[in-house]
Amino acid sequence: MLLLFLSALFLMPGCRSLSGLAGWSSPTGQASIRSLDQGLLLKPSFSTIVFISQSENEADVYLTDLSLQDLTPGAPISNITGQIMHLHLFVVPKAGKTPIASEASTATLRHAIISQGRVGIYGGGGFFIPKNKPTGKKFAGSTRKSTLRLLSRSAGFADRLGASQASVSFTAQQNPELVRTIQARFDDLLAVATPIPSTQSKKTPPPAKAATDTPSSD
Repeated sequence: MLLLFLSALFLMPGCRSLSGLAGWSSPTGQASIRSLDQGLLLKPSFSTIVFISQSENEADVYLTDLSLQDLTPGAPISNITGQIMHLHLFVVPKAGKTPIASEASTATLRHAIISQGRVGIYGGGGFFIPKNKPTGKKFAGSTRKSTLRLLSRSAGFADRLGASQASVSFTAQQNPELVRTIQARFDDLLAVATPIPSTQSKKTPPPAKAATDTPSSD
């Protein structure tokens, strides 16, 4: 019931395909965003999961349910409803060297919700555990209970989540061309959203600390 209620509030669409894009193949992934303030649950159904890597330790992953037409940079967003999630991995944890603590972070997370042209941008971070290095055609991994809060929004967007936690797992296809398209579309959404003051409620999770490799003891 909570899932249906939240989906109705945001008017989320069903899965749509980008199969017309050269080099595309079907992705796999699951995501859930649980509101700590309201107890609501949002479970996006992403039809597109792609990534680009800068090195074996850094990658950008985009997950979305928007159609290729709705992802066109610069196109009007007034009639669009859907989501784009962006995970930026900035360090690959190393066994025995990277601290795995509840407040540690190896990735940042941004989540854009568009409801009939009204935009809300959520952001935070958490500990991402990759299954492989982001140097091949596919990249897989997961993060659990990453923190999220509303960072900016356009006029008329109602924040139904508040302080939240996101859990995401996926297998992404490397597709630099499509990543650049989605990046540009995300920039369109950021351009219409006004930043929210950084004051946080008592229920808002504290910002995650970046995980760094610790020297191994001999």
